[in-house]
Amino acid sequence: MTIGGMARMQYNMNSVYARSLQQGSTGKRINSAADDAAGLAISSKMEAQIAVSDQQATNKLDEISFSDVKEGALSGVAEGLKRIKTLAASANNTFYGDVEKSAVQLEIDGLKNDIKDIYDKTEFNGVNVFEEGAFDELGISDFSVTGDFDIDAIDKAINSVSLDRAKEGAETNSLRSQINYLNNSTYNLTSSMSRISDMDIASLSSRLEQQKVMFGLKNAMQNNSMNFSSMMTYGMLNMLK
Repeated sequence: MTIGGMARMQYNMNSVYARSLQQGSTGKRINSAADDAAGLAISSKMEAQIAVSDQQATNKLDEISFSDVKEGALSGVAEGLKRIKTLAASANNTFYGDVEKSAVQLEIDGLKNDIKDIYDKTEFNGVNVFEEGAFDELGISDFSVTGDFDIDAIDKAINSVSLDRAKEGAETNSLRSQINYLNNSTYNLTSSMSRISDMDIASLSSRLEQQKVMFGLKNAMQNNSMNFSSMMTYGMLNMLK
């Protein structure tokens, strides 16, 4: 083999060995387009899809948190309404006069203010959880036990809040199902991308061993060539004496 040929072989072997070492250090079969241009394009597209899927799952988790805050607020409203119903029932006591009913109404008014504050002030990340006028839609703004009153108005409000809570529960369950789907999608995409871009360590180890053997053979050939060249030079010098 000529010196030029040996130099080219040395360069090629060094390049292959360096690439193998890089694959071993990163754990990736594809580290640049030179490794596998088509594989890099496919894995890059999958990586983008995984990022989108992860972000969508994060968005759904935020929606669940929003729904949890809303459902928790509605739970507080429900408790307030139950107390108002109990107080209204007590005001129906035959032995309650105007003074007693006025005292009951004071507590009811306090509970109504608390419920209104829940609707008006409950926020998630600076966003109002309930729409404007949600408290008025309950139909208890003017509820009073100091005169004639219909306790059914409180029952209607309780039923309305119960329905809203049920909707939030259904929404949360739906969001969790969507998150499970997105997580499964991410898992499948990650597995597919791994098969394309990740390095088979066992195969790489075998290849590195083979390359080490080739280095040994190359060095032996190089040494033999140098010895042969030295012998030829020595012989020619003797002939010239």
